[in-house]
Amino acid sequence: MNKKVIGIYADSINGEMKQTSPYINFIMNFGIPRLITQYDNPDKIVEECDMLLIPGGADVNPMRYNEIPHHNTGRCNVQYEYMDSVMIPAFINAKKPITGICRGFQSLNVYFGGSLFQDMKGHNQTKGYGSRSDVKDDLWTKDKVYKINTIHHQAIKKLGDGLEAIGFSPVIEGCPSLQQPEFLTDKTYDDKTYTSFTEAFKHKSLPIFAVQYHPEIFNCEFAIKEINKILE
Repeated sequence: MNKKVIGIYADSINGEMKQTSPYINFIMNFGIPRLITQYDNPDKIVEECDMLLIPGGADVNPMRYNEIPHHNTGRCNVQYEYMDSVMIPAFINAKKPITGICRGFQSLNVYFGGSLFQDMKGHNQTKGYGSRSDVKDDLWTKDKVYKINTIHHQAIKKLGDGLEAIGFSPVIEGCPSLQQPEFLTDKTYDDKTYTSFTEAFKHKSLPIFAVQYHPEIFNCEFAIKEINKILE
């Protein structure tokens, strides 16, 4: 039985092109990993891979959504930005699945015409609020509440065209973002209205699913279920 091949970006770190173990271990739930670099031919990658996984990483370049860079927006990953520009359309044109995690979630949202809050107070794990390994926050979906690790300093402001939000996180109790009402959005979901951030979306017609949090850290049940859906 042939295993599916899952393409994931290789990051350029300290002179090496590689990816971290949590992502590789997560991919093993679905198939075998294939590292993608900026030198790969997108058409050949699409032929070889059954799904593209866009990993987390640096902030998305705000000029992609026509905004002036905020003073707390980090430098973008130029290799990832380039691979987004060629790999995302290649997989979309081939109608092959794409999954995004953290930065990948944000980049896909921007690709479809959405925008981001460039800096939210209190969600940045580098400032001592928490860590990606803390699986203690709520993900609200239509059917169930899951425990996740939702810590991020950027989030969706405008949802991209054709995307449907399917998971939300209530604002974390005590988070300084509660004092920043311009960062909060009232969502009506399953006949309930609450203040939250979008944590997961899918495309309405394409096999695309993405999450803001980091399911690769703890093998998230929800993410695995949704990725298997688009792989089918």
